[in-house]
Amino acid sequence: MQDNKDKRPCKKLKVNFTYKKPTDDELRNLIDSSRCKNTDYSTSNWIRALEKFRTDVNYQGLIEEVDTKEELEDQLCRFVHAMRKKDGSEYHVSSVNSCMFAINRHLNNKSVLSKPINIMDKDQYYKLWQILNGKVKSLVSQGRGERNGADGFTEDDLLQILDHPAMSGNDPASLLYRIFFFNAIFLGLRGGEHFNLQLQNFIRRKDKYGDKLYIPEIPSIIEMYENYFTKRPTQADPHFYLKPCNISEVEFNGQWYHKQHVSEKEIKSFMKKIVTLTRINMDDRKISNHSGRKTLVQILKRRGFSNSECMASTRHKSEQGLARYERPETEIQRNNAFNLVEAFGFNKNNIRSEESMEQSTLSTDNFVVAKSLLNDNREVINSANSNIKVTRRPLKDLNEIQENKSQNLEELVSKLTADKLKYSLL
Repeated sequence: MQDNKDKRPCKKLKVNFTYKKPTDDELRNLIDSSRCKNTDYSTSNWIRALEKFRTDVNYQGLIEEVDTKEELEDQLCRFVHAMRKKDGSEYHVSSVNSCMFAINRHLNNKSVLSKPINIMDKDQYYKLWQILNGKVKSLVSQGRGERNGADGFTEDDLLQILDHPAMSGNDPASLLYRIFFFNAIFLGLRGGEHFNLQLQNFIRRKDKYGDKLYIPEIPSIIEMYENYFTKRPTQADPHFYLKPCNISEVEFNGQWYHKQHVSEKEIKSFMKKIVTLTRINMDDRKISNHSGRKTLVQILKRRGFSNSECMASTRHKSEQGLARYERPETEIQRNNAFNLVEAFGFNKNNIRSEESMEQSTLSTDNFVVAKSLLNDNREVINSANSNIKVTRRPLKDLNEIQENKSQNLEELVSKLTADKLKYSLL
């Protein structure tokens, strides 16, 4: 009996947990940790602009000290009407909208009025809504409507860039640009994130656990990164991008990079330098460091990745934000036009190829005039009766050719989620 008692499991001692009341500072720290630095930066900039207006027109105190809804609405109406850039020119519509959201955030944090405050609510601030609506229409009529964001790269652009001697990685500058381009495409970094990137953010790992951003295990890509890491001088700045040495410096002391990092202003021009060096066509296109991020989204979406899978790579917080990065509206319009023509019963084999399509477009190069498509179909029918052979390529075939052309390139991007040995960005 004694032996049986000894084999009984010991009872675990209960630990009584006692809650403690969080302090105001602890709550404030938790709130601050959820805030985005870029959002705070935007808010402070717009509040400075608002307060400058209020100072110039002799309003007293600060905007958050206005203690009546009517007075707040009146001041904001006058500000919206008068708001200008530092050079006196008008803002674009997107800037006006950003301003209003920034003011709304500021008021909800600091205003003496009862909260929540929603200055965008038509029912609560009807006069302000009218003024804002009129401002937007006025700006649109002046050609200052919604600005297009950065354009993404096509598959041909990517191949031309990566195959160009200026991106070979055989000298300090080309290696720096190639690594930057990989970071822009594979990691989908935002503009400011390139400057804040540090060497310690990269770690080589053999497991699949860690952060969401990965460098795909393609030998030629990994080799470039490791070459860049070995070329960095010891005790260099922790920033990831270092100033490249010129050829004479390399020949003299064998050093590829200085210990100082590249300035934020210079990093902002990297993508434009790359497209200039590689002679990418820039006509009617806006290329910036953000173009790499947009390219990543567009390729992933074309390959059928879900929104959640794309957001894991891009770190978007909402599907609305991700939607702005998808295919250009003009490309969607063109595909819709083809689908509409097929719905009317026209033979898809008679839809014109992209080369002939360019000759009958409106001001937007990618949207075909519907009337020209109908006329073209009639011409094909008439020419068939006249025994004239007309060459037409089905849209499906065109898409398959383009798909095959870029398959290898897109497979690199699809490896972002592969569970193999790779670098991860912490």
